[in-house]
Amino acid sequence: MQARQWRAVIDVLLVEPDASQRTTLERLLERHGYTPRSAVRATDAVRSVQRHRPDVVLCEVQLPDMDGLALCRQLRMSALPVLLMSGQWSERLQRDSRDAGALDLLGKPFSETLLLARLAHHLRLPVPPPGRQHTAPTLPAALMNRPGVLGVLLLDASGHTSEQSGQGIPDDLYRPFLTAARPDGEELLCLQLEYARHCLLIYRLHATQDATLVCLLQNSSYASLVKYHLRASPSTRT
Repeated sequence: MQARQWRAVIDVLLVEPDASQRTTLERLLERHGYTPRSAVRATDAVRSVQRHRPDVVLCEVQLPDMDGLALCRQLRMSALPVLLMSGQWSERLQRDSRDAGALDLLGKPFSETLLLARLAHHLRLPVPPPGRQHTAPTLPAALMNRPGVLGVLLLDASGHTSEQSGQGIPDDLYRPFLTAARPDGEELLCLQLEYARHCLLIYRLHATQDATLVCLLQNSSYASLVKYHLRASPSTRT
């Protein structure tokens, strides 16, 4: 049987007031493995970030209620990567964008290849060859881009390693807990253990109950962010 490829969701908050451009960008992002969440106004974008933190923000400079530079300065407080877009590109706007905390300023109209390359660069993803669709990274590979993650193992239903990224994790740290159960006899979906100065997460990928993720973290302060990412990933949902 061919091993299941667990893929991670990459959320892009798209802030674009123009309906036609918004639809075009949404389709482009979906076609290349991203999950767009759209907002028309800056206030909508702020509420969206509060409800669900994206991996990156793609934002038009000219917004109905606030310019994109002001929104970028506000989002900088959340340490979110922001790429700005504008049909009025200039060196001054580029400087203002950098001062506001934006990683990039894309001048409209921009090519599909340029957008994908800039997203890949800032998210540390491989750039797809021209004419090829971007494939979302596997879940272990995507987790290695998260702060505080040292190593990740993906185990199949038999407990064999199907994928490994980052630092190796000794078998005796996690194998005794693979069949851990709650007092009521039900199988645990997530177990968090302290290991020396580090933290170990054992997470059942319960979309199909046929895989387990073992994640080694620098310390327990990173655990909640990793668990949030796992819960938000489509491949780990029930």
